Amino acid sequence: MADHARDEWAPPGIDTLTPHSARMYDWWIGGKDNFEADRELGTLFAEAIPSIRTDLRNAGGKVVDEEVVVDGNVITSRSPADLPAFCASLVAQLEQAPAHS
Repeated sequence: MADHARDEWAPPGIDTLTPHSARMYDWWIGGKDNFEADRELGTLFAEAIPSIRTDLRNAGGKVVDEEVVVDGNVITSRSPADLPAFCASLVAQLEQAPAHS
């Protein structure tokens, strides 16, 4: 599922639903020019190719090996095995969010 609110900044003609290798790399090194599809496939790559963590560190990225990481409005986890902790963190963040009318 794409995060449409985050993806609204995309230039016309950019397909935010299809992952792109350059945007996956951008996400891996902590960049901001990527979309949900890039992050989802990037996560699958990181799980399938553990050495990618070393590559990320060598490129200046920060790899955090924790069940859940909350960075501002972004909540991430390592793998599907971390889903219970991810969901608990998501609920906690939503409970803290200000109500909108």
